[in-house]
Amino acid sequence: MTAMSAQRAPNATNPFPDLPMNCRPLGMCARFRNRPIPLIDKTDCKECVGRRCNMPSELESLRGWFAYIAAARRGYFETFEKLTSGELSRDRGASFPSLLDILAHSQGALYFWIRNCYPDAFPPPEPETGEPPTVAQLKEFETYLQAHVQRFMAALRETDLNRTIVRPKSGASDHECNIPVREVLWHLVEEELQHRGEINALLWQIDVEAPVYNWIRWAHDVGRIKDLPPK
Repeated sequence: MTAMSAQRAPNATNPFPDLPMNCRPLGMCARFRNRPIPLIDKTDCKECVGRRCNMPSELESLRGWFAYIAAARRGYFETFEKLTSGELSRDRGASFPSLLDILAHSQGALYFWIRNCYPDAFPPPEPETGEPPTVAQLKEFETYLQAHVQRFMAALRETDLNRTIVRPKSGASDHECNIPVREVLWHLVEEELQHRGEINALLWQIDVEAPVYNWIRWAHDVGRIKDLPPK
């Protein structure tokens, strides 16, 4: 192996040999080594001047995730509409009692956290849901919710990710802390995937096919992944 090929081969200290240091994820460049951010903004990459850098910024990654979440949720509404009200509202002993309760919680998490990041994110009138909610009510709220979440994400700037919101000590938190907006948004991604997997498992338990919509399929559907040219 030549010295050049050894330098370009991925290893523990150099897992991204084909990217300039300032473009690498996980805060690997010297300027950001102590900042726990997943991706560096392309504008900070001095080694990429004069050539295209394909590494997405953290904000671009977050926008992709939230677009994917919105698209993947549609399948769950379609599946829930085929189930009986009794099946949807039955206590399953999960994180929240029923399938509808879990979906309503996921919607509530988006609403709560993004409203804390930007109080004007959700203008009235807001759709009302009953207790317990129905599929139709949650579907109406989802249309309202996603329209304003996507508007919020489109207006967001890289510098906004550093802004913090206060989370007071409460039943859900045993301490008061300042949470950066970036951590709020990544938490929402984690929250969504956690509860989606939970819903999948509960559907499989009653022999209902879960509407799994993976990232690769979504990325292909929206044009992020291109087909090979015909031979």
